[in-house]
Amino acid sequence: MMFAPVFEKIQKEHYQEFIFVKVNVDEVGSVAQEYRITSIPTTLFIKNDKVIHKLVGAVNEKHLRRVLEKLSS
Repeated sequence: MMFAPVFEKIQKEHYQEFIFVKVNVDEVGSVAQEYRITSIPTTLFIKNDKVIHKLVGAVNEKHLRRVLEKLSS
């Protein structure tokens, strides 16, 4: 499954509620180390500088929507 199209679709729909950032950990290895990213893709949900939820691997649109709904309530 390709995660990029799911990420981009959700990003366009929720840009007012959340900040979406893609990081190439090959270019910015310090980010991978700081957040202990060992698999790609990894989706981190960060609030007040703390990881509040983490998804490892590609997830489908429905799953990502559920997580965003949970975190926004």
